[in-house]
Amino acid sequence: MGKRRLKKAEAKTTPEQTRSRWTLWVWLGAAAVVVAGVIGIVFFRGSDGSTSGTTATVRVGSPAPGFTLQLLTGETLNLASLKGKVVLVNFWASSCPHCQQEAPVMVRMYERYRDKGLAVVSINVIWDKADDAKRFVETYHLPYPVGLDASGAIGGAYGVDATPATFFIDKGGVVRARQDGQGSEAEIAKRIEALLAG
Repeated sequence: MGKRRLKKAEAKTTPEQTRSRWTLWVWLGAAAVVVAGVIGIVFFRGSDGSTSGTTATVRVGSPAPGFTLQLLTGETLNLASLKGKVVLVNFWASSCPHCQQEAPVMVRMYERYRDKGLAVVSINVIWDKADDAKRFVETYHLPYPVGLDASGAIGGAYGVDATPATFFIDKGGVVRARQDGQGSEAEIAKRIEALLAG
C-alpha cells in the first residue's frame, strides 16, 4: 500500500488580516509608551508632588543640604557660613516669567530684613544660560549673593525641577518651608518674620 502524503493547507493571509495585525501592533506599541511614561512620572515625581528618582527630596523639618556655590563675582559661598541667620535659598531661571515677577519681591524682602538677620542666596538653575543669568541679575539689580548651579548638583540635592522654588531655612539650618512657584509678598514676609522671631 503506497504511502499517502498529507499536504498541510497553506494559510493564506488576506490584506484585511494584515492590516488588522499591523493595527494591533501599533496599539500595543502606543500602550507600552504610555505605560513607560506613567512609570517614569511616578518614579521621578511622587504622588505628593515631591521629586524622587535621580533627585533628592528635601523634607520640611530636615536639615538643609549643604553646598558651596560659585558666585558670579568669582567668590564662593558655603551655606554653613550662614548658620545663625534665617536663609532664603531661591532657585530661578532667567526665562521664567514667575521668576521675573518674583525678583523685585525678593529684593524688597532682602532690603527690609537683612539688618534683622535675613540672608538670601540666589541660585540660577542648570538649564539656564550663564549670559542670560548675568543679564537677569543686572536687570533686577539683585543685591544678594547670586551663583550658577552649573552641574545641577545643588538643584538635585534640593529636588528642584521647576522654577521658582524657594526654601526657608531657620537659624539652625533646618528647612521650615518650601515654596514651589511664585509666592505672594505678604506670605513670604510672614514666613520670614516667623523665622526671625524664632
